[in-house]
Amino acid sequence: PYTVISTVIKNDSEIILVDLRPADTFKDKHVKNSVSIPFSGSEKESKSFVEKVEQIRKGKPVVLLPYSAASTTGEQAYILLDDKGIDTSVMKQGWNELYNLPNMWVPEDKWQSFGMEKWVEFKE
Repeated sequence: PYTVISTVIKNDSEIILVDLRPADTFKDKHVKNSVSIPFSGSEKESKSFVEKVEQIRKGKPVVLLPYSAASTTGEQAYILLDDKGIDTSVMKQGWNELYNLPNMWVPEDKWQSFGMEKWVEFKE
């Protein structure tokens, strides 16, 4: 996750980080430069989800960020996108782990320089 997040927070990232959480939750706080495309795993929203991802990705690989590591929506979204031939991966740690447990994913030698304000945008 550290490599992905470090790449995505740069404006010229070659990765599209898609946050699957509900839009209002995303609005409160999210990884800088990530994109909100909510996905709850329902079959009803599957087609719309794939279409939205296809519109924003512009040939770039897509990394999916689910709510938590225990969430299955990341895998469900991955299957939908992979079936369409979209270069996709799923972060094993979800938003919950990224935000609440940075020691799980920030390398120890980066702890001193790591700061939440560098990678999270908060609602104003």
